[in-house]
Amino acid sequence: MADQQQAFAISASVPPLTSDDESPPLSSESDNVFAGIGREIRGIRKRRQMTLEEVAHAADITTGYLSQIERGLAGPTIMALKRIADTLRVPIADFFQDEETVTPYGLVRQNERPEFRHPVSGHAIQQLTRTYLGRMYAAFYSLQPGESTERMSHMGEEFAFVLHGEIEYRVGRTTYRMSDGDSLYFEGIETHCVVNIGPEPAEWIWVSAF
Repeated sequence: MADQQQAFAISASVPPLTSDDESPPLSSESDNVFAGIGREIRGIRKRRQMTLEEVAHAADITTGYLSQIERGLAGPTIMALKRIADTLRVPIADFFQDEETVTPYGLVRQNERPEFRHPVSGHAIQQLTRTYLGRMYAAFYSLQPGESTERMSHMGEEFAFVLHGEIEYRVGRTTYRMSDGDSLYFEGIETHCVVNIGPEPAEWIWVSAF
């Protein structure tokens, strides 16, 4: 299920989804990713003995959209996944990992970093920790000029270190303009996103502790 981690490379170019006709188009590359996520969500929902309607209502999405997600016909945003995970009372990582075969610990060499691209937006992410299963997750992010990540909010704390380029970290009502060597630490519960405001690709390290 490691290939499903592609869905975590998030983008503001894919808006939060609230109805069936807003679902982003799926490509052959994304079919397996979203199908796997959908199977996990459906399996957990059934084990919780919850109906589609109950989960959809609690997660503030439509029943039809949730049905499409479960069947791999729609690509969920990270915020939609977060609301579904909260409703089902499981970590969001449960939708992406096989806990019996993957460990959160271990060495990741520079030339062995798993690199993923969001199947819709194409944004790149390189994983610096082995999985999403530990209490801390680190990744190498890059954005092209003018691109931005999706606005999001979650439990835990975040740390960012800019390697190259100019970005704006928009946290709550505060905007932090950052360039090479700058770092930022904040509470993940604050709604936040990142925008590349420079003329060149931006690169930064992102760490989240739960």
